[in-house]
Amino acid sequence: MQYEGVDTATPGRLAPIERTNWRRALEVRVTDAQLSLVADHQPIVLVVLAKSFVGAGGWNWEPLAYETDDGEIAAVLGLAHEGSSSQLFNLAVDHRRQRSGVGTAVMMAVIEHVRRRSSSSLSLTVHPDNRAAQALYHKVGFVPTGEIQDGEPVWAIQL
Repeated sequence: MQYEGVDTATPGRLAPIERTNWRRALEVRVTDAQLSLVADHQPIVLVVLAKSFVGAGGWNWEPLAYETDDGEIAAVLGLAHEGSSSQLFNLAVDHRRQRSGVGTAVMMAVIEHVRRRSSSSLSLTVHPDNRAAQALYHKVGFVPTGEIQDGEPVWAIQL
């Protein structure tokens, strides 16, 4: 699927966070100013792995890394699935890779990954002050639903 104004060429791939790459995933950091917008704790991958381990919210979790073609882990995130719905949690693009198109590439890879799982929708929450994330989500087709979850607006895309 093509999205208006979005380059779907992806310079990398999603990979499960596992014993071969978890240490590299620890290196993904956001700036101090961004931390409260994403997870409140660094490294953010530890938040994702903890939620995955305990099955937070009763969902089936997938801790994922976005590995670029040059072998670096540029982002981490958690995907949670329940039935035909999926939700994205704690997306963190490394501060050194921001504003380079990695965020868009990650989101396009996530959308395709979830679509292949036969999920009919993908949702996420976004901090009301995180204008950069809101612009990214809007660019790839997410829209606010009007719902609030844990104090943050819910955005969704129908697949």
